[in-house]
Amino acid sequence: MKGVHAMMRICIIILFTMVLFTACQPTPKAEVIPNKGDDTLQAVIRENGEGFDAAAYKTGLPQRWEELLDVGNGAVTVTANGPVTFPAVDRVPIWETVPGGVDLDAVEKLVQALVPGGYLSRIPVDEFGSAVWTKDRIQAEMEQNRWRMDHARELQPDASQKELDIYLRDLEAANQELMRQYQEASDETPQPIEDLSTLQEEGFQGDLGLFDREGRRVAEMTLVFDGTGRQREQVHLRAMSGGVGEMTVSSKEEATVWARSLLDALGYGKRYGLQKAYESSATITLIFGPLVDGIGYLSGCEEENEFDWATFAPEESFEVTMDKAVKKLCVLSWVGRSELLRPMTEDTALLPFPEVQALVQNDLRFLMSWTNENIRSRQVNIQELRFGYKRIRTPNEQGWLLVPACAVVGTVTDSGFSTDLDTGEIIAFNNKTKEGTLLILNAADGTLIGTANME
Repeated sequence: MKGVHAMMRICIIILFTMVLFTACQPTPKAEVIPNKGDDTLQAVIRENGEGFDAAAYKTGLPQRWEELLDVGNGAVTVTANGPVTFPAVDRVPIWETVPGGVDLDAVEKLVQALVPGGYLSRIPVDEFGSAVWTKDRIQAEMEQNRWRMDHARELQPDASQKELDIYLRDLEAANQELMRQYQEASDETPQPIEDLSTLQEEGFQGDLGLFDREGRRVAEMTLVFDGTGRQREQVHLRAMSGGVGEMTVSSKEEATVWARSLLDALGYGKRYGLQKAYESSATITLIFGPLVDGIGYLSGCEEENEFDWATFAPEESFEVTMDKAVKKLCVLSWVGRSELLRPMTEDTALLPFPEVQALVQNDLRFLMSWTNENIRSRQVNIQELRFGYKRIRTPNEQGWLLVPACAVVGTVTDSGFSTDLDTGEIIAFNNKTKEGTLLILNAADGTLIGTANME
């Protein structure tokens, strides 16, 4: 018995010594204990006193997480102080997906929703692939300049009268030059594209003209088709003068109602949810993202084994920008979608929230076990624990899965110093802050999906 007590005293002394010397130590060889579905990690957590009440989890989650976390590094302080946005469920499906590209039927519906009776037409190009300015294109540009002249004060609200006069004179000179070009330009009549699938088959990447039923060019649309899976297919629309569409919106609320009605007309009303909304003195911008069963996608912290395009290409989104001066749409951007095939599981159990908290602390302990020697201190602020679906590769890398995941969103502020490369002397002190998604873990099995670069 005495031997046991002696051994315990030795362990306490060793533990105390380790705490004193944990800052700025090399990354330990031991990996984060992953949850492989065999209850190993849950057992470790429960043995450490992190048990949970399953009944309480089903009936509700905490609205906020407020806690000072110990990550075992004296140079690092981690504070959780933010909302918890988790669904009030304990089971969700896991989906298998494949890239679906641009929905051509929806593009046709988009054209008719914005310009009833309108059509898309190819823009003539020269032997170098540059767009040829036909009479209709020049006329549209002249009309846009005239519109700018009529709304000069709205477009240049801070300009002096002298600056405004110069602005108007430049537009008038531009129109005179355009009129000269108009006399020499081709009068080729735009021909409607009867079947957009021909563009997709040829891998078309370029601009098309959007014309109304009278043959006037009212917008230009860029389509990017690529069947190789290396680039997400995209649609970008830019209105000419006076915006496009038959609606008028005067506020962010009206713009949201109109954008939702547009998504309904395209058949995507339930597929996308509003993620962000911005308003400036000149425009209103709304960004919609995909939903699965009312749950949004998570972005950031991409896996190393994902294709390059998945890391660097824009996330799937549907974005509209309204011009407040004319109260109409001026820009629309739709980055390609992924098509849901079938649910792989109907009712995958989510990890209880206390277990998620313990996993986050465990992962941060591993990530923060080492800091650069030029960093004196690091402050990590967890601002939100956000639940959503994360796209990951299947084990055979032949497709994609949408798995339930938890994103830790916050900031990392490093207080450090810079040194002279020759003398090694300190020449400046500085603070550097990064913000965004710090890490994402699988909310079904606890495995770490990805982390942000902390350095």
